[in-house]
Amino acid sequence: MSRLLAISDIHGCANTFTDLLDKISLTKEDELYLLGDYIDRGPSSKAVLDKILQLRQDGYQLHCLRGNHEQMMLEAPQSHEYAAIWLRNGGREVMQEFNTEVFSEIPDKYYNFLSNLSYYFDRGDQLFVHAGFKMSEDNPLEDRKPMLWIRKWEEQSGVLSWLQGRKVVHGHTPQTEDAIRERFDNLDKFPILNIDNGCFLLREGYHQLCCTDLTNIKLYFQPNID
Repeated sequence: MSRLLAISDIHGCANTFTDLLDKISLTKEDELYLLGDYIDRGPSSKAVLDKILQLRQDGYQLHCLRGNHEQMMLEAPQSHEYAAIWLRNGGREVMQEFNTEVFSEIPDKYYNFLSNLSYYFDRGDQLFVHAGFKMSEDNPLEDRKPMLWIRKWEEQSGVLSWLQGRKVVHGHTPQTEDAIRERFDNLDKFPILNIDNGCFLLREGYHQLCCTDLTNIKLYFQPNID
């Protein structure tokens, strides 16, 4: 039986990501949505990207979104200003993983992967996005920047009427495990779920990678082992 799964904000925690995939027993029949921020913060961003690329090559059904950290990496070669922003937010460590100080020396396959990442996925009854949507826009699905950066968008007026019964799964803003579980248990009342458990954060209630199984209505948490 195929499952609809989602994971967000891996942030360079390659070993934790691999263990979570083992925990959920990922198969090629499953559809796995990865909601962005594969890189920065954690120790093994390149390994996370390599794992994702290998899974796709091996025939797993991965649907990959762009997060704000992927966007920063894409913008870094464009100007000194963009480069400085990314390097301050984890990019310096990523460059070290690639053994270079020159953006152009990062192999093209990584930039090609990042450049082709989607901003959101609409399955009809579910929306997947990295951060969220801006409700003040006439069509929130046209404004891409909030999809990468917005926070506290669930509090905006008009959210439920715009969703019209659809569920949204996103990440970007770390939540405690208790907060994720509470929201998950009440999705029928408020259909927006943030599954970012702050894998890189050394704080009580965080420091885990979360996966939601929307087919079987389950949550999985993998403690950070990186």
